[in-house]
Amino acid sequence: MHTILITGGLGYIGSILLKTLQKKNNRILCLDNCNFNNYKIRKKLSIKIIFFKKSISNEKFLKKIFKDYSINKVIHLAA
Repeated sequence: MHTILITGGLGYIGSILLKTLQKKNNRILCLDNCNFNNYKIRKKLSIKIIFFKKSISNEKFLKKIFKDYSINKVIHLAA
């Protein structure tokens, strides 16, 4: 099992990717600032993810989640 961080995970591509990776028994962390009202997409997802409503430019927060969750992989989809 991998711990995967997906930035911009609530967009169209990210939401499909979340479902696909969850089926592979991975722990998924999703980081999205919800600037495009895509928070509604998260409610439609029927999978368990760890969601953070934060910006990728928050360096202090990123360091904390990398330390707390031992992230193995990052998929960057945030624009």
